[in-house]
Amino acid sequence: MTLTWDPLLVEYMARELSERFRGRRAQALHLEPTTRTAVLFLEGESLSLELHPRRGTFRLFGDLPVFPRSLPLQLEVLAVRSLGDERVLDIELGRASATTPRTSLVVELMTNQWNAVVVDRRAGTIRTVLWPRKSGSRVLRSGQPYRPPQRSGREGATQELSLARWLEILAPVPPERRESILLQRVAYTSRLNARVLLGAAMASNEAADVVLEEGWRRWCALRERPQPRPCLLDLGDTVHPYPFPLPDLAAEPVASLLEAMARVDAPVELGGADDTGPRTLPGSAVRALQSQLASARRRLEALERRLADVPDPDVLRGQANLILSRLESVPRHVREATLEGFDGEPVSLRMDPRLTPTENAARLYDEAGRAERARERLPAVLTHTRDRVRRLEETLASPDAATVTPELLKELLPAELAGRRVSTGDEEPALPYRRYRTSGGLEVRVGRSARANDVLTFHHSRPDDLWLHARHAAGAHVILRWNRPDNPPARDLLEAATLAALHSRARTSGMVPVDWTRRKYVRKPRGSPPGAVVPDRVRTLFVEPDAGVERRLRSGWGGRATPAP
Repeated sequence: MTLTWDPLLVEYMARELSERFRGRRAQALHLEPTTRTAVLFLEGESLSLELHPRRGTFRLFGDLPVFPRSLPLQLEVLAVRSLGDERVLDIELGRASATTPRTSLVVELMTNQWNAVVVDRRAGTIRTVLWPRKSGSRVLRSGQPYRPPQRSGREGATQELSLARWLEILAPVPPERRESILLQRVAYTSRLNARVLLGAAMASNEAADVVLEEGWRRWCALRERPQPRPCLLDLGDTVHPYPFPLPDLAAEPVASLLEAMARVDAPVELGGADDTGPRTLPGSAVRALQSQLASARRRLEALERRLADVPDPDVLRGQANLILSRLESVPRHVREATLEGFDGEPVSLRMDPRLTPTENAARLYDEAGRAERARERLPAVLTHTRDRVRRLEETLASPDAATVTPELLKELLPAELAGRRVSTGDEEPALPYRRYRTSGGLEVRVGRSARANDVLTFHHSRPDDLWLHARHAAGAHVILRWNRPDNPPARDLLEAATLAALHSRARTSGMVPVDWTRRKYVRKPRGSPPGAVVPDRVRTLFVEPDAGVERRLRSGWGGRATPAP
């Protein structure tokens, strides 16, 4: 589920996190750009900040071991703050000593460009960032000065907003535009609370001042920051975490905002036809594409220089004609000769001292032919090379690589490179899944495509089998065959989770979260695209993708897929 982070939700979440974690030791921070996840490892608990454009939730896990390639911290959580009407959360880390340099983990929750930035508070520079990016003059990259997002500047954030000013902003506006004006001009408003504040003022101008005054009173109550009463707001088609109930909306109370997020955080596979989430290419493919782009740029520059340097073939032929018409006057064994031109003016000619005048004339005729052929051929080659450079740049520039198909990789990469990365499909057996055998002898089935995932999950598995899928990343459904009420051995489950990580777009990550549940708790929403499912009662494992595990488990089937029993 994609959450709407408004300033009030951010502020109350900051309060909740500060009360829960203040004074706790932060051991390390792991940033995983592939899945847009930041994991803060604390004593006794770990906080996962899931900042994917399709999701955006905070989750608590138990005492996890620190992942490989994490940033070591060994600092205390000093405070967690929000910034007024802004959707920015600042987790300050350091020690009690005032002389100790402090660090901030700044979580930016504006629009869907969610990010996590580690800032050196003393130097004011970025230490590391979850998702390096540039937006206008604002650059989020390691070593750059950290510039906070531009403040919204909405009215009522720092000063009182009177009823008269409220009416001045909203009363002259047509009812259908009042919501957008409210969101633009008034602090602490969002898509979650705007309709509650406006009520009937969105539908009619009748008694508008009375209705708008009631909205102002409701806004003042929000601005006063009521006591936290975490709940799930009923928005009709979905529920949404919020720090307190809103008038006219049904709400289910919960113990905390973190619990509310866990309640609504049902993972949906990214990879169906409507998937717009980021898809990161494997690191090996990225490196190969970068190498090809550098080569294509060098070739383009060389072709442009070559075309600019191509001589005029008519001039060359004229020089050859002049030599043949003045054979008796042409000096021998010189590098340059000056002859009287056909118009009576002197003409300087470049000569090869090793050749006779006749041979020099033949050389010029040959050069004229090559120049003519180059002028005919090079423009088309340049156009093709420019198009290749553009396509390589587009493929590497956008994190939304939905168009990066195996066919496109085959086209952009040389055959010897693409062949190692992209299967042609000719060797695929009829089964919709690959089969593996765990160390404990259990069968694991791994879906081959989005459509095959559906077939595997709903036609080639039993209700009590275990279903696994890499969290926040497009990839295969994995079925661990198991027909008992208790859980399978931990080693077998971890091996199946490793396969799920390896057969996902997160395969190049250092550590991958993998969700698992019983297959009977996985459902297929009506009308959803191939491979898109909604699991319930989900638990999560963290595994490191290890290709050696796949090779070892594949050997359990003799290194190939075998017919189902």
